[in-house]
Amino acid sequence: MSKVITTRDPVVSRILANYHDPQRQISMGLKRPFFSIIKDNAWRGQRCFILGGGPSLRGFDFERLRGERVIAVNRAFVNADFADILFFMDSSFYKWIHNDGLGKGIKKKYYEFKGYKVHLDIMIRNYPGVYTIAKIDETGVSMSLRKGIFHGNNSGFGALNVAVCLGANPIYLLGFDMRHVKDNGRMRSHYHDGYPSRQPAGVLLNFINNFAKIAPLLRAKKIRVVNLCPSSAMRCFPKQNINEVLNETR
Repeated sequence: MSKVITTRDPVVSRILANYHDPQRQISMGLKRPFFSIIKDNAWRGQRCFILGGGPSLRGFDFERLRGERVIAVNRAFVNADFADILFFMDSSFYKWIHNDGLGKGIKKKYYEFKGYKVHLDIMIRNYPGVYTIAKIDETGVSMSLRKGIFHGNNSGFGALNVAVCLGANPIYLLGFDMRHVKDNGRMRSHYHDGYPSRQPAGVLLNFINNFAKIAPLLRAKKIRVVNLCPSSAMRCFPKQNINEVLNETR
């Protein structure tokens, strides 16, 4: 009878230990942890804008954010090639870029992007040129990239925790609509095209609930998070008009 190999096997145990040890990941070339290239609180006291994909960003002039600290979530990097960070969680995003699923020319823009490409390490993935951040759990607030971040089942949520770890304050959310909008006879959940389908209403509600869980935790830490989409269905953060924010003295 052949031997059944389990995680108790010494060889398997060593492999798993290497995978979960960040320093071993670096030395073995298994991972490129984001904390190895940028330190916690690197953006301390600086304001940061996180670009989601909500339909409220249709027609927005992204150039208005050039020179700001910016984290672009998923496909938003196409419109904000000057962003400091491109953050994504879904492995399908990487696949869609490389099979032209997000449209012709997107792959070229991806490789021309000069900021950090960062991926939440949900599974054993090793994307060329992409830094990883360890996953902790669904909801909560981490203050250290080395410890990892909470994901909230939503890339925007993960990006917010990245900004918190970097010490950004205040943090402004753009395109976090969390609702569908009717546009030219069709319902949209994103300002751009390319995704195979819009987010179901139930998924958006789950996103909202996860953000609501961490809002009081962020307030307790005196981290100011502002939603710049006045029509957003997410009401756990104070709202403000982006024109007022961008006209503020930096």
